[in-house]
Parts: sequence; C-alpha cells; structure tokens
Amino acid sequence: MFCRICGHDNGKRAEGPCGNCGFELKNQNLPLSEQRSGLRTPLPGGRKAAGRKPELWVPKRSISGYIAVMVIAVGVAITIFILSSFDRAEYEQTPVNGGYDIEIAEEQTIRDSLPLRLSTDIVYEFSSEGTSAVPRTNVDLALIPVGTRVSFLGNRELSIRPVVAYMTQKMAGRDFMILEAHNLYCWSDSTMTDFQSVPLVKPYVETPGDTVAVEPVLVRFLFSEEWLRGEVQEFNIDIVEPSGGFRFNPAPFRTVLRQVNGRLAGRDYGDRPVQVMLLFPDDSNLGQVMDIAQEVRQYTDSLGYEGFQFRYAAIQ
Repeated sequence: MFCRICGHDNGKRAEGPCGNCGFELKNQNLPLSEQRSGLRTPLPGGRKAAGRKPELWVPKRSISGYIAVMVIAVGVAITIFILSSFDRAEYEQTPVNGGYDIEIAEEQTIRDSLPLRLSTDIVYEFSSEGTSAVPRTNVDLALIPVGTRVSFLGNRELSIRPVVAYMTQKMAGRDFMILEAHNLYCWSDSTMTDFQSVPLVKPYVETPGDTVAVEPVLVRFLFSEEWLRGEVQEFNIDIVEPSGGFRFNPAPFRTVLRQVNGRLAGRDYGDRPVQVMLLFPDDSNLGQVMDIAQEVRQYTDSLGYEGFQFRYAAIQ
C-alpha cells in the first residue's frame, strides 16, 4: 500500500505505521466521512478549558504611529506659516521707462547744470577769495571713472596766486593721476551768463615703472609790464623782447615765438610733445590771465603746441 501522506510504498501491508513517515496506514483507508468527523465536532471547552494557551499573536503597542502623526502635523503647520508669511512671486512686465516717471528720472540724472553748460565732467568753482573750491559734478565722486575731465572756474577779479596754487596742488595729487585736466574757465561778466575758457595740461610727474608717459618739452612765456620772455630751459633757449605794457601785444609775441620755435626746430627732441607754460606777475588777476592766454592760444595751436600750465612770479 502506498502511504497517502508521503507516498511511500509499504508493499502488501495495509495496517500499521508507514515505513517512512510513521502515520497509521489503516486510518488512511477509512471513508472520508470518518476521517473528517473530528473537524465537525469542536473540542469541549476549547484550548483555554483544556489548560492550553491560545496560539494567538498579539502585537506590542508601539509609538511609531504617534511619531508619524506628529511629523505630519508639524509639516502642515510649517507649510501654512510659509504660505501666510510670504507673497507668491508674480511676473510683472517692466515698463519702457523703467517704472519711473519721466520727471523723476530727469531729476535723478540732471543734478547740476553747470558741468553740462561748460561741457566738462567735474568743475571746481572757486570761492570769492580763490583759496578754496567746491566741486560741481554729475559724477559719483566715490566712483570716479578713469579719464574724467576736470576743470576750474572763477571770477575775473580773483587774484592769480591762490587760483594757480590751488590748481597746481590739485593736479599734482595722487587722486588726479587717473583724471584729465580739461579747461580753465572764467566768468566774463558779473551776471555769470558768459565765460572764457582755455585748455589745461597736467604738469609732468615722473612715475617709477611708467614706460608710457613721455616727458614733454616745456616752453615758458613770461609776461610783465616791461618785458616778454620766451625760454626753453632744457635747451638753454632764452629770448627777451620789450612788452610795451602788461597786455598781449602781437608784435613782440610773434617775434619771441618765431625765435623760440626756430631754435627749437634745430634740436632733436623726437616725438615728445611741446607744452606751453604762461607766467604772470603775482599781483595780476584771473581776468587778465585769461585775456592773454586766449590770444596766445591762437598762435601756439597753429604750431601744434599743447597748453596750458599757469604760474605766477614776483616781478620787481
């Protein structure tokens, strides 16, 4: 007989235990109704009445669920706080005028009309004594760009001494190295409606390591009540003519300029620029200086000379 439990062949034996699994062979031949009769009748009193512990798995109580609920609650609270505290970003098309009224934009751009009127970037306007000057500009003085043009402006009655001293000190300063000297301006009337102007050049200052800057040839003209003098100290050129009074006299100036330029042409100074310095008596005023400088410019510009530097001298 084959065992119906494990399938072992027990030969002709149909009773007794299986030779392999040990189950009773005789019970395996009983009708199914008898084999399943035990399933129909429950045990009296169950396992608990029989003194046996029920085979039930009861899970232990855990706090992981509480933690999950707390995390979700905190996340919801943070989300509500963020949404209520910050506005959502919205796209706004920028207007053509940048969002400003035209009048406001003009007020922010045009802060000072004087530099625009004089066609310069920064203009130092001298006080009534000429000992100090106030910068008038539309440039941010904390972020002055390289090559900014700087000019000076004063009244005709100003003494030349404080004006020249101030300009010389200003242009020799370290902060002036990146700036460009532009013009010297002078009001031509008391109503300050018209002005005179002559160009300025910075004095040459030798800078160690600077291989770009070239020292210019300096031509000096001294105007006084009695004499007009032209000189180039580098080449020992010195020409003197009677001036005929402290004013610009074309005849003696042409004579001095012609001789200075002729002797300078015979010297080898390469491609160095020629700059002009004008010297005046220390008791002259800015109006007199401007009148003479404007006349001198008509002659020196035609020769390619650059100008001007200004100085004063005590002439007896």
